[in-house]
Amino acid sequence: MSRPCLTPDRPAPPPAPPVPRADIRATPADTLDILARTLWGEACGQPPRVMEALACMVLNRQRREPGATLAAACADLAGFRGGDPGADAGPSPLAPSPDDPSFAMALRVARRALAGTLSDPTGGAWRFHRGGESPDWAQGLAPLAEVGPLLCYGS
Repeated sequence: MSRPCLTPDRPAPPPAPPVPRADIRATPADTLDILARTLWGEACGQPPRVMEALACMVLNRQRREPGATLAAACADLAGFRGGDPGADAGPSPLAPSPDDPSFAMALRVARRALAGTLSDPTGGAWRFHRGGESPDWAQGLAPLAEVGPLLCYGS
């Protein structure tokens, strides 16, 4: 059974413009969840500023690579951790507890990042390593910022 049109003489509204920095293959809820799990996995137990720095680096990396989705930028942690897939990245980003306060903080930071309301404490960085590590790619480079245990680099 079809529903009658209540306003047959009104034209359909134009389509909504694309959302900046949105992943076109993921719903907004999926994008939020992917970013929050990434932040939680990399910075569980760290101060909010560390999660904010990571969120900004994910978005910086996405902007740096034409056509990259936010999910791809999140999945490519080895790329901005310096290509060290064996490095300890903290707890599994797939299994946060729903009542984990650190995951709740990651969700808040991810919402702010996706809304574009975070200031970038990294100075535009898109890769990092932790203090005490010395990856080959960082030799001779000066970090753009140091946020908590993270040394943040742009090129």
